[in-house]
Amino acid sequence: MQCPVPFALGSFAKKIAGIAVVTVVFATAALAHSTTGTCLANTLCIDNGAGSATSGVGKAFAGLTLNTSPVTLVSGGPSGGYLAGKDLGNVSFTTGGLTSGTLGGGGTFGAGSITITLTTPYSGFTGVLFTGTFGSATSGISWIANGKAGSNYQYELVGPVSGTFEGGITVSGETAQFFFNSKKPFDGGTISLSSGSTTLVTPEPTVLGLMGIGMVGIAFVAKLKARGAKTRSMRTAAKLVEGLI
Repeated sequence: MQCPVPFALGSFAKKIAGIAVVTVVFATAALAHSTTGTCLANTLCIDNGAGSATSGVGKAFAGLTLNTSPVTLVSGGPSGGYLAGKDLGNVSFTTGGLTSGTLGGGGTFGAGSITITLTTPYSGFTGVLFTGTFGSATSGISWIANGKAGSNYQYELVGPVSGTFEGGITVSGETAQFFFNSKKPFDGGTISLSSGSTTLVTPEPTVLGLMGIGMVGIAFVAKLKARGAKTRSMRTAAKLVEGLI
């Protein structure tokens, strides 16, 4: 993002700007999500339900693949609509391999891809709602180990997305898939997913770029809070927002 003043921001100034954005995000997160689950203006929220991700084991591990997770809610977007149901479409994604950390203890996956398809009309639309990149070359995708909860070890997958919205518009946002559950520390194979949430924002003009970043963060963090995500997800979301500066 280019600065609208005739000098470049130094690293310290960028950090201050990042802190300011994150502060605004957390101070106003509660305003982003109404009691019906609708999103802020110019944001589109998509929730998905349960599914199972698969991977290779040991040296064969090359990333996670989720082929089927039903869309359970779509809200906001240009139409400002709201649609809920058990199976409105499908969310699928892949990740790259681990670039740091471990499967059992948490780490970072390389970038992959994500596609969201609607089979039930939303404002008259069915088909591929969004397709693009999951993660980025610099930040990858965060694989968060939350430890043991009851009889399961829980994990979360959180990262930025960017790609093409229906109609050919380029959009960006964030997705959080939580919680993945495993009877033992995950070491590859199949792992079950409870649910997920994706927030997309239509790019703002350059002069409103910082506001656009704030919109991503506000809507995304609010969705995490509304869906019961743990504190580590909130911290990760804040880091992702700061990383966009």
